Amino acid sequence: MTDNELQVYVNGRFYPAQEARVSVYSWGFLYGDGVFEGLPVSEGRIFRLHEHTDRLFASAQAVGIRIPLSWDGFLDAIRQTVNVNSLEQGYLRPIVTRGTGPMGLRNIQHIHAPDIVIIPQIEGILSVEQIAQMQVRAKTVGVRRTPPECLDPRVKACNYMNLIMAKLEHLASGADTAIILDTHGFVAEGPADNIFAVRRGRIYTPPPQNVLNGITRATVMEIAAAESNPVIEANLTLYDLYTAEEVFVTGSLEGIVPITEIDGRKVASGRMGELSLHLLECYRQRARAEGIPVLAAAESKAASYPST
Repeated sequence: MTDNELQVYVNGRFYPAQEARVSVYSWGFLYGDGVFEGLPVSEGRIFRLHEHTDRLFASAQAVGIRIPLSWDGFLDAIRQTVNVNSLEQGYLRPIVTRGTGPMGLRNIQHIHAPDIVIIPQIEGILSVEQIAQMQVRAKTVGVRRTPPECLDPRVKACNYMNLIMAKLEHLASGADTAIILDTHGFVAEGPADNIFAVRRGRIYTPPPQNVLNGITRATVMEIAAAESNPVIEANLTLYDLYTAEEVFVTGSLEGIVPITEIDGRKVASGRMGELSLHLLECYRQRARAEGIPVLAAAESKAASYPST
């Protein structure tokens, strides 16, 4: 099956990918006015599904969008999308826009009910061994992260222009990814991931007020705390990254990916560090053990296991 053969959920109905539509008057299209999530599906399971759904509803609440489904109803729509497409390995993009209505901010009170779209995609996930061999060069870009006094970064908003401009800048430089600073010059995050640094065996990450409250970020912090090496949230400078023993980023699709070079400076040995690799292995183990079955076959398999 190809992406074009998949079925897309649009406001309670399924349409072939090539026929799925929302109006050109959707405020999601006109203004990027909406919120979304990214849900990797692995072996018919979604890791931290409830946390992702909580964040989606919190993002919608924060920007004044009333999701026309209950929390359980939204989970059911996600399960339907996985099963209609028999999606064992892939990715889902649930999107909620403010709705459809006349153009112009003056017409915000005339918008119809929010649109809910869930887009499936066939997506492979790299193995731990493949990630361990990655060489990832990062560039510090001139684009600064939108400050929380403008839009709280905990809102996973559809308007990604700030991050897109950072992405374009690092691509133009030939680098593999970007490091984005905040307006005070401290390290914020990457275009689609949170940043961590290991210094003298301790793990550091920027404080939450400047970054997306990443689900994978939180999971890595839980794993580190369980191993008596709690992550320290602190303002980090580029000096802290340049002189770190290890630097890595976290995101829902791969879990953890190393940064091996920053602005032409090799990070330590220039390879994925031992602690980063260990955290990735622990993360993948937890994802396999705790992923919520959403595909019928995975649900049946989970039900067949004896309870402990």
